[in-house]
Parts: sequence; C-alpha cells; structure tokens
Amino acid sequence: MALGVHAMTITPVNQWVSGGEKPGSLREVNIEDLLGRDSIKLENQAVIDYLSGKTILVTGAAGSIGSEICRQIARAKPGFLIMLDKAESPLHDQEVFLESRFNELPLVSVLADVTDPQALEKVMKTYRPEVIFHAAAYKHVPMMEKYPTESVRCNVQGTKLVADLAVKYEVEKFVLVSTDKAVNPTNVMGASKRIAEMYVQSLNRHACAKTERVPPDLSLPASATYWVPMDR
Repeated sequence: MALGVHAMTITPVNQWVSGGEKPGSLREVNIEDLLGRDSIKLENQAVIDYLSGKTILVTGAAGSIGSEICRQIARAKPGFLIMLDKAESPLHDQEVFLESRFNELPLVSVLADVTDPQALEKVMKTYRPEVIFHAAAYKHVPMMEKYPTESVRCNVQGTKLVADLAVKYEVEKFVLVSTDKAVNPTNVMGASKRIAEMYVQSLNRHACAKTERVPPDLSLPASATYWVPMDR
C-alpha cells in the first residue's frame, strides 16, 4: 500500500468450471485466503446464552488469547466484564478498543498480577465473578528455559491461586487456557502448564469444591469447572 500497489486475487480455476464464478473474476484479498482451508466459525447459541448477563473475569486479558476471549465475551453481552492483567499499556489499549466497539458494555480493567493473593482476593470479593477464563501465563518456550522459576511462579502458582479462589468463592465455571506443549512436555513452559492442568483437574476431588471439571464441550452444564486447551 505504501507503494500505491493495490493487490487483488483471481478466482481459482476449479470454481470457474463448477459455474460458481465467471472466468477471470477479480476480488479483494481476504485474510481467510491465507489459511489454506475453510475458516472455522464458532457461533454456539448455548455458550452465548450462558455468558449473557454473567459477571466474567478474564486473567491475562491483554494477551494474545485473553484479548480475543474478551472480544468474544463482549459480543455475548455479559452483565459485567473484569479484565485483569499486569501489562499496563496493552490493558489500556484493550479497554479503549472495547469501549469504542461496545460502548454499552459494563467493564473494568484491573492492573494486577495473578500471583498476588491480596490483589486477587480483593477482585473476587469486590466483583464476585460467576465465570473465570484464566489465560494469564508465560508462554515463550526459550525465555522460560532461561527463567524457569518465573515459569513456575506464574504458570503454576498463579493458576493455583486463581483456581483456589474460584473454589472459595463458588465460581460457576473455571476455564484454564492451556497449550499443546503440555502434552508429554519436553520444556519448562510445557511442564509448568501440565502441572497447572493437573492441579485444576485435582480440584474435582476437593471435598469443599462446589464444582466439577467436565470436558470443554458446548453444552456448558451448570456448576462445572473445566479447561479449554489452546495453542499458545
């Protein structure tokens, strides 16, 4: 665009043959063209209906996955959205973006670390979230090899703290965003996320827990703790 060149794409030949398009049809380039497959669109009404009107906490809300989770939640018209992150500038940018796109969305940004028990306890007492999406984590494999203690502190201890508070405050649903690197982990980051998964699963057998873990299906049964693996 800086050179004043406008790129377009031509319709594939197999679509001409099928009669779907005219030979030589030109159109704008879409981001989906780069996938090499059909795009996946999740529009599950049961999920939307469940999230609608709920008070929802997203940790790591300014990160790559957390920010997209917040945007998807915003479309479901929650009762209140709490976005928690320790990165000041990205969190501010996320708040400005959502306020510009969803001006009637009730939300608050909380600048805090998921390993800070006092800060998280205050959030839970103040807002009483009904659903938690725990996306806060260190994710870069080479960096975590250099700083393994930080990986354990954030990914393991941070997850334990948030999950324990979810049990304490009887949160309806707890979603742990994990990674494929937690499957037979070969690095510190993957191992830390696997430990986090195992701890969340162990809460199913906690005598005081009001929740149970279920597979990440689309039915979202009431009073369930579950996790959704996502590639980080």
